[in-house]
Amino acid sequence: ENKPDLRLVATTLETREELVRRYRLASAHIEALEQAGALVLHQVDATQLVQTLAGEAFPLDGFHRIIFNFPYQVPGGIKDLRRLLGAFLEEARKCLAPDGVIEVALCAGQGGSGVDPSERGWAGCWRVPLLAAKASLALESVVPWLPPVG
Repeated sequence: ENKPDLRLVATTLETREELVRRYRLASAHIEALEQAGALVLHQVDATQLVQTLAGEAFPLDGFHRIIFNFPYQVPGGIKDLRRLLGAFLEEARKCLAPDGVIEVALCAGQGGSGVDPSERGWAGCWRVPLLAAKASLALESVVPWLPPVG
């Protein structure tokens, strides 16, 4: 049977110690990922992916899928969050395989796509379509995020 060569690289901005101290299930989740063959890296800056993923973590042909789940930074308001996401998209584009995709999970109403209405309006949303375009990317689809079952 011909199975594709898949590799999962999971990253966090925090150190492993910070995660374990902050989240009671972090250690078990990290161990499960590692036992499944994932490479788990800590202290990875999403705005400096090329630099922080250099070496064994970076596939020669680029990543086929890059997922940024619920980006957040403290302190800062919406303008700082947009800067974070914009810098991530610019950097992630450099790491993509030719047919690769970037997924960003946001809470309902945060994206600013028009498909995802926001009570905050354009001024209070992340402006994903605009940030993607600035990074020479195109917004392909908007789908609701659903938490995993179980």
